[in-house]
Amino acid sequence: MAKRGADQLLEESEQSLLDSSSHIGVSSTSAAMDHLADQKKIRVDNIPSKVLHVRGLPLDVTEHEVYAALAHYGATRNILLLRGKGQAFIEMADVSSAVNAVSFCSTANVRGHLARVQYSAHQELKVDAPSAGGAGGSEMPTPVLLVQVTNVVYPVTLEVLFTLFSRHGQVLRIITFSKNGNFHALVQMADIPSAITARANLNNQSIYTGCCHLAVKFSKMNELVVKVNNEKSWDFTNPTLPSQLPQTGPPPGLSSIPSAPPGLSAHSSASSMYASAVLPPSGLSVPSMPPGASGAMGPGQGQSVVLVSNLNQDRVTCDTLFTLFGLYGDVMRVKIAFKNHSTALVQYREPAQAQLAVTYLNGIPLYDSNIHVQLSKHSSVSQPRSEEEATLTKDYSDSPLHRFKSMGSKNRTHIYPVSPALHLSNLPDAMPDEGIISTLSVHGAVVGFRRFPTDPKMGIATMVSAADAVHALLALHNAPLGASPHIRISFAKSAWGPGQ
Repeated sequence: MAKRGADQLLEESEQSLLDSSSHIGVSSTSAAMDHLADQKKIRVDNIPSKVLHVRGLPLDVTEHEVYAALAHYGATRNILLLRGKGQAFIEMADVSSAVNAVSFCSTANVRGHLARVQYSAHQELKVDAPSAGGAGGSEMPTPVLLVQVTNVVYPVTLEVLFTLFSRHGQVLRIITFSKNGNFHALVQMADIPSAITARANLNNQSIYTGCCHLAVKFSKMNELVVKVNNEKSWDFTNPTLPSQLPQTGPPPGLSSIPSAPPGLSAHSSASSMYASAVLPPSGLSVPSMPPGASGAMGPGQGQSVVLVSNLNQDRVTCDTLFTLFGLYGDVMRVKIAFKNHSTALVQYREPAQAQLAVTYLNGIPLYDSNIHVQLSKHSSVSQPRSEEEATLTKDYSDSPLHRFKSMGSKNRTHIYPVSPALHLSNLPDAMPDEGIISTLSVHGAVVGFRRFPTDPKMGIATMVSAADAVHALLALHNAPLGASPHIRISFAKSAWGPGQ
């Protein structure tokens, strides 16, 4: 899909500002450039547009990475990458979504790069009709994924799909169907970033070596409607839906599929960290991986341990990592490398939690360093072998501070990326807002704070940067404040500032 030229957009943006400077008598070149900078700032701060200009991106950034960085702040409609320049124009669905993005995400973390997000001088990205024979435009990410499975040798069931996709986020609904003799499915994830992660990890993979090949792309649908819970469709958020009698054979068009290979035992489903997910009937089992199998369920995909590097070894402790990584799952054990204190291993209770940590924490700022997070090859964190190692290893399996140990916990549905916005709870009623702001200010500049009108023990605080928010969270989470024995802090869905 051909879009309006990137260079033209940039030239028009700056030319409109230069033209405005000529009308007010800017005489020298340097003065004109200074005025241009001032005018850009005025435009960024005061003239909202649904087209955003993002700069400071990785030079090889992909459209999906840009979508993922802004998806939490509103629906997106179009995108134009300035390849090789580390910039992009992205058109939000409406101005309010763009305002949300600029207000709460003035700097977006994209693969460790802190990209600046601001309004552009344009109100829309013009899209021309696709040229004949062209490759066409990229897919627009949605929470719903369209899955096709080819070369189906062994059954592909709802539980198989749930196991695969729940490793990359919360699965809400699945619908399976047959088309032209091929097995298809629609999988609705909880949000667009989860869908992007799932597609990136599962597209063009095989469930088993040499068969059951996955083709995953974004659907044009934003939500699935499931009317019955049975072997062909399931709403994991609504277990009370009526069921139908299960079919005695495989789905239509797949009658030649044999049963699971002899010796393959039933494999307990990966229910992930989301308590509201209710699995399909127990008769829909997931076969274990055959020996040596690779692909979508291959090495790394089911690991519960993440490798963290580029840590500030003078400030990071096991407790630091427990608190930070505990935002995205229950941390069982932390081990800082004995010979290299800038590297650590963090073990989660479940593989899905480890994947969330990679998705949300890779590249974030932590004590003047941007940390790197990836799945580890280790299946668990070993116990220390010496007294010296014991000081760098800590077991948290029995910690009362786990956020997700209760299956009905609301924390499971309130997981958000690192941002300047903090959600505070268990605040002392008697402490004035100024006291809370003063406490937060020790760890960074506070842009705004507001209590919830319906529950004054909760509130939203907005720090000037994500780095300051991280520092405040690590210092104050579960710490006493006034009459409260401990306050609880996590990242918020949206921020609040003066005038909001």
